[in-house]
Amino acid sequence: MANILILNAQAWNFYIQIQTICLQDKKFNIMECMKQKAIVVKSSEDNAELVGLTTVPDLSTAHTIAEVLVKEKLVSCAQVGECVKSFYIWKGEFFSEPEVRIIFKLLKNNENRTLKRLCELHPYECPQWITLRAESLSADYANWLHSNVK
Repeated sequence: MANILILNAQAWNFYIQIQTICLQDKKFNIMECMKQKAIVVKSSEDNAELVGLTTVPDLSTAHTIAEVLVKEKLVSCAQVGECVKSFYIWKGEFFSEPEVRIIFKLLKNNENRTLKRLCELHPYECPQWITLRAESLSADYANWLHSNVK
């Protein structure tokens, strides 16, 4: 089955640059050349890859949220991390609590739906939700990420 790739002007210019590099190296398979050179891809603004961060009070909650968001294809990956100690002020009172960090991989066009679902599942009144745009990704990883979210 042939792959069809639609490129905007910026992506087309990038492709031409890569093609030129690969041809200079006498490599005629562009995709193989890109892999060998660890070429990275950047997506358009509306389809940008994000890393999302939240914390929850315990591992059980972390596992539940991670599983639901991945199975519902809102995120391509959820990594339940180590226990952290959070220090914060909530409603005028100081707290020092253990929490579990979750890191998500998602697309910008899924962010609002992901946040809505996270808030439905999250036990906190005001859950942490911070996203960071991925500056660059390997082509293989970007393809995997995009193919595992809807």
